Amino acid sequence: MHNALLPFRRVSRHKPSVPINYSISHADRMVTASGQGEIVLGEVQQALMAVMKENAIPYAKLVDLSFAPLTLRHAGIRAMADRMNEFNRGKTVGPLAIVLTSELAKEMLELFDSLVDADRPLRIFTEAESARAWLAELGYPPKN
Repeated sequence: MHNALLPFRRVSRHKPSVPINYSISHADRMVTASGQGEIVLGEVQQALMAVMKENAIPYAKLVDLSFAPLTLRHAGIRAMADRMNEFNRGKTVGPLAIVLTSELAKEMLELFDSLVDADRPLRIFTEAESARAWLAELGYPPKN
């Protein structure tokens, strides 16, 4: 019997994560983001970095996670809140409309919001159209 060395292959037990898709419209002063599938902390932090680099923190944000089950642990939520607090320090922060469909996701967002020190309107919706309508009431996108 011949014992050949086989190449080492790492097998991950974790599902692959899905990046957050986002767009930043400077003309509309609006950030829209969505995700499908499991979203992990790293993807959220990358999207936050992009918003910060584009000077879009004061913009309205519409985040649709209705197709993305949130599975962050308490430590991940705290880390994300800490990062947001770093980004927001001394800045005007735009309103945040988040579309969620599960009670657990709503509880996670409420925990996140309690840890973030930002003076900005935040509302949770179950439909994206309602979230857009609320942002429109607040003047986003601005009427020319």
